Amino acid sequence: MVFADDFLRKYRALIPRLGHGQSELNERVAWADIVLEGILGYRRANNDYEIEQFGIRRDIHVRNAAGDPVLIVETKRSEVGITSADMDQAFGYAVPSTQYVIRTDGTHLRLFKNAPDRPLLADLDMVALTARPRDGDDYRLALSDRASLEQFRYLTREELWDPRYDDFDGPFSQRRSIHQDAAFDDMIGDLDTCVSYLYLYALEAFDHFRVPTICGG
Repeated sequence: MVFADDFLRKYRALIPRLGHGQSELNERVAWADIVLEGILGYRRANNDYEIEQFGIRRDIHVRNAAGDPVLIVETKRSEVGITSADMDQAFGYAVPSTQYVIRTDGTHLRLFKNAPDRPLLADLDMVALTARPRDGDDYRLALSDRASLEQFRYLTREELWDPRYDDFDGPFSQRRSIHQDAAFDDMIGDLDTCVSYLYLYALEAFDHFRVPTICGG
């Protein structure tokens, strides 16, 4: 299953746990359970992330292998929504090690790169997306929505804890022996990563440069 479709399938289980008078803390814990644990692969039991209980600091921060915050998540109750002031608060918690900032009320999901110009990587209506029709396990999505969902692949524990693919002049350009099974498996993993990255690029490129189809004679 493609990452974006798996993301939506699992996120769909979160929607019924929002609203209905739930506290912000309860919704925050539910979001972490579905997204951080179920989709991105982090484990609170292993101290991969921390949830603020009293609302006086960043709501959720995800650590890298060195224990530094690399992802900040600011949450609001689904019945309140997100404001520009909330975004200022979220970025105010970022530290030099922070790579990404998420702002969410559960129903909407916004992903930013932590940079001075705060580039927006994804802005998604999760209620609408999880309700989209499907062909089997595949959701019928606009290319722009699919590309935005694929951005969350970079937030998985595997990526943020082990940034193996930052330098394409390194392992991808080096000759290697594949006489041993382990070396062959490593090569297949590298090729799979290259395909995934090229897939994201192709989605964005084709969506940006689409030429309208002209029907008729």
